[in-house]
Amino acid sequence: MLNKIKIVMVILSLIYSQEFDPETGQEIKKNFDPQTGQYIEEKTNPNTIKNEANIFPHDFNGLLNFDNIYFSETMYMKNGFWSPYYIYNGVKISRREALEKLKNFPKSNEMYIQLGKNKSLGYMGCGIMLLSPFFAEASNNGFIGLIGVYTGMFTIIYSSIKEANLVNKAFWIFNRESIKSKYKEK
Repeated sequence: MLNKIKIVMVILSLIYSQEFDPETGQEIKKNFDPQTGQYIEEKTNPNTIKNEANIFPHDFNGLLNFDNIYFSETMYMKNGFWSPYYIYNGVKISRREALEKLKNFPKSNEMYIQLGKNKSLGYMGCGIMLLSPFFAEASNNGFIGLIGVYTGMFTIIYSSIKEANLVNKAFWIFNRESIKSKYKEK
């Protein structure tokens, strides 16, 4: 029993131990030298915000400027009593308005398009689930209806989890692109 728990813990730790580049969202694959036992350092991307010295001045006015830009140009989700809501420029906005703002930048617009495709996947799962009793009755086989209900439920659950992940990633990309564009203007 203890060995099974250890195996599950190792598998879970492998799943959650991936590292992602904050600039691109791609997985960072570290190169390991088996002879020395050390990681091989790779050159960093010179276009990242943290590596550009002229983007973020190291004085108090620069800090205030960054804070003002961050407050006025980023969007984030807060959990409300009945449902989550979104904050943009210190003002509460609806989900529809928040998703419409994703169209402002090309990369976040790609995520918006993926959200639309994911929504159609959820509707397809709902349709499968609702029509499965009719398929079972038409074929005189209740097992087909049961398979349809479970397939529809799985598709709906998968779609909702994927949508939550896509929304978080889309807001992250929107915030990154928004801050970059404001810093390029100045």
